[in-house]
Amino acid sequence: MHRKSVHPNPKCFISVLQNAWVGWLPELEAPVKLDEARLFALGGAPGLSTPEAIADLLAQGFLLDEAAPFLPPHTDIMPMPDPGKAVFPADFHQVYRINHHLGLRPYTGGFLAYSTQQCCHVLLPASTLAGLAGRGPKQADDDAATSSSAVLIDELLKYGFIVQRDGVAAPEVRNNSAVAFARYAMGGVTQELQKRDPVKDLAGRIPIYFAGCIDLAMDMSYGYLNLALGMIMASTKAYEGGRLQERYYLVPHFFMTPAAVMAAAETYGPGVAFFSNYIWAHEGNLLASEQLKDLDRRFVTVFGGPQAPSYSKDVLSLYDRHSHIDVLVRGEGEI
Repeated sequence: MHRKSVHPNPKCFISVLQNAWVGWLPELEAPVKLDEARLFALGGAPGLSTPEAIADLLAQGFLLDEAAPFLPPHTDIMPMPDPGKAVFPADFHQVYRINHHLGLRPYTGGFLAYSTQQCCHVLLPASTLAGLAGRGPKQADDDAATSSSAVLIDELLKYGFIVQRDGVAAPEVRNNSAVAFARYAMGGVTQELQKRDPVKDLAGRIPIYFAGCIDLAMDMSYGYLNLALGMIMASTKAYEGGRLQERYYLVPHFFMTPAAVMAAAETYGPGVAFFSNYIWAHEGNLLASEQLKDLDRRFVTVFGGPQAPSYSKDVLSLYDRHSHIDVLVRGEGEI
């Protein structure tokens, strides 16, 4: 790439957060904002990255100074046109927006994304990403630049990486069932809990809570039911014909904010809390777990999911940093 031994970390994932590109790594607790120079460095754009950007990415772990890992070949990669330094019309961000679900990984010659519309992988040049985030140069007033940007925009629309805005200048909120579900999960659950009779519900049993406290700034998590928690709850209900429900009460909600977790805990009291850990729920889950322990030390907190560390040293480090975590589940958690 920049020199023979420096290459992108294959664990790196790039997404849009608050109208900016950010990079994620499993070992980092927060995303890192990627400016134009860092995008060029990760995407291997020759002559466009800087030594300072490369040094920063090496220090943060986004670039690795070691033998490059083997990357399995993709047979269905479609290359995007590379205009050099991408040029977009001045009103581009008023007319289009980046698809909320676009996620990328550094790959040889740019960034790899999957198009659900065309069912293929697409290789985007680093220059295109810089322009999409609003940091590329504006449209030059000449026919060649106009033609180049039109081709690029058509390609981005074809693969579903950008969508046309509806004419509303303010940040749009998707008025659909996902939003309705999110509003219920964050506000409606708390209101419903106030109507419950915990003594009747529990009937002497220990409450079990299911939580995945999402970060609403991350559009990809906005309003979606957590499948992993649903599988855990279903498995618990079905285990040995429902025998576990004689001893445990499964609180029938998926709590998506620390406030909702605390409202349920104050209603039903100490029990076992399952936290499903993804990138967009990690920080919220940590906060809710700590608040549960502050409320009552008898709470048992169980963490699992993709963010659960895989190596023993990392597990011990997590326990040292967050003493409120009691149990860590690696792999599938049903049994």
